[in-house]
Amino acid sequence: YTGATNANYITNNNELTNGAGYITSYTNTTYSAGTGLDLSGTTFSIESDLREGGSGSDRYWGNSHDYIFADASHGLRFYTSNSEEMRLENDGDLHVDGDVIAYSTTISDERLKTGITTVVSALDKVDQLRGVEFIRTTNNEKSAGVIAQEVEKVLPQAVKEKALPLQTGTEDLYKTVEYDALHALYIEAIKELRTEIKLLKGE
Repeated sequence: YTGATNANYITNNNELTNGAGYITSYTNTTYSAGTGLDLSGTTFSIESDLREGGSGSDRYWGNSHDYIFADASHGLRFYTSNSEEMRLENDGDLHVDGDVIAYSTTISDERLKTGITTVVSALDKVDQLRGVEFIRTTNNEKSAGVIAQEVEKVLPQAVKEKALPLQTGTEDLYKTVEYDALHALYIEAIKELRTEIKLLKGE
């Protein structure tokens, strides 16, 4: 520095007492990425696989209003407005508390079936069924259909037992009817009835 005389240079930082820019303490902190995060240098990023915990761990994703609950005891539970509206159970059953609007087909290819037989005495079996009207206890709505316990006596393969947690609030088993299975009964009953009519008409 030209023109300066008697310049004093401080070579020891300890000589700066509470001076501007003087670090009075320092902690060497090491950062690590938690579950679901990656750390590269000083940059955190979200992992592509966010699964964590074992098969017995419960996990939540979403916000306090709408979220998905990975329930280790039951499966995936979907909530909107803090109310469970859909559940995909571990056994593959899907429960939805509302209308399901979708396009689907029932697999009916002969190549996927074995032990095929024709329903016999279909008309007698239909005669044992009742078409009933009723009010559902879960929503007080009037509907119509059949009684599962009565169908089970006639066509047991059309009746299954399932838990209905969104309707009943319990894991109790209730009898359900696969209405597609009743189609075979109706088809053969109509054919038997047609045969009787033809006999009566002398055809």
